[in-house]
Amino acid sequence: MRSSFEAAFPNITRWVKESGTVEIGHDPHTDSFIRAIDEGGMPWSGKSRYETVDDAFQDLENGISATIGTRKRSAKRRVSSKPSRTTKTPDQRKRKPPEDLLPRQVRKLDKIVEAIRHNENVDVTRLTVVKKLCENPDAAGAFALFLARKSQERLREKKGKERYRQLASRAIREMKPYLDDPTEERKWQLLSRLKELVDEQNEHEWIKWGAVRKIKSWDLLTVERTLRAVLRRDEAPYWLYQAARDHVGSSMNLTKESIPRIEEIARFWRRYFKIKA
Repeated sequence: MRSSFEAAFPNITRWVKESGTVEIGHDPHTDSFIRAIDEGGMPWSGKSRYETVDDAFQDLENGISATIGTRKRSAKRRVSSKPSRTTKTPDQRKRKPPEDLLPRQVRKLDKIVEAIRHNENVDVTRLTVVKKLCENPDAAGAFALFLARKSQERLREKKGKERYRQLASRAIREMKPYLDDPTEERKWQLLSRLKELVDEQNEHEWIKWGAVRKIKSWDLLTVERTLRAVLRRDEAPYWLYQAARDHVGSSMNLTKESIPRIEEIARFWRRYFKIKA
């Protein structure tokens, strides 16, 4: 009798239920075929190639086991006795700084910038913090429009290919009305714009582990991914994480050149939650 996936891979099962997500398939940014991801980034990544998919899952199972074990030991070391806190009065609670009301994912963006400035090795997968922020459909739509408009600005500043600027402008012009009133007609119009964006950069190159899409304009790709997020709301966190990576412009590690764009993302979320408060 064939055993179930949960019985064969208990650590992977626990990970996706309690801690984060798993990505499978070669990623040129990380040169790995399989990865474990959480809000803090990518605590484990596998090799670039495996003989079989079963081998990849077994490697992931062992990697997650080691990761979970390390976290348990670290948590134990962090346990310490703390002095008891006095109860705050109502007046003191009212004076709580607005920063404390922000989701912790926004504050994590600030910590990413701090880590880069301290010359730490910062993996690009730490941008997965935006996934949690984009679970709300309204927030995801607002962030998608923000990233798309930023890409449009850069296409204008670079004075790049006129065709790219036209494609981006058409897509963004139809995105806002759809977000306000997602009718079936507007959906089909946006799908047409998405097809145009995909067709514009649809060349592939074969390398040893498969076909890789050749990207000539990362700004245009960002607009494409924001459109996917708007049209597929259940997949929005994934596509907007990918779009954020393209916006920041880094492959595997975040550098000091990434800081201004990470700060742009953090400012967007601060403004968003200030308006919603």
